[in-house]
Amino acid sequence: MTPAEFRRTTISPGAFARVGRALYGDKWQSPLARALSINERSVRYMAAGDRLVSIGIVGGLLEIVLDRQEELRQIGDELAGVLRQKPREAPAAATQAAADGD
Repeated sequence: MTPAEFRRTTISPGAFARVGRALYGDKWQSPLARALSINERSVRYMAAGDRLVSIGIVGGLLEIVLDRQEELRQIGDELAGVLRQKPREAPAAATQAAADGD
């Protein structure tokens, strides 16, 4: 694979950073490095565009995204299940606390 072909098969620094932020928030570089088992400096280089994001890293990102997607799907199912349940009477203490503004 030529360097030009390689560049076409990877993601941009902006896309790399977007994935990192979506997974870990504003302080994403350290947790992403740990999740990918790579050096934090490598993450910074890729985010800055000083190093290409390898296909292996793209695969690692996809794996993390799919795992998180599944985790969020399960959480969503649990929350939806709670909303589908018949509302229960609130305990008297909770009702009184709500009325008192606590």
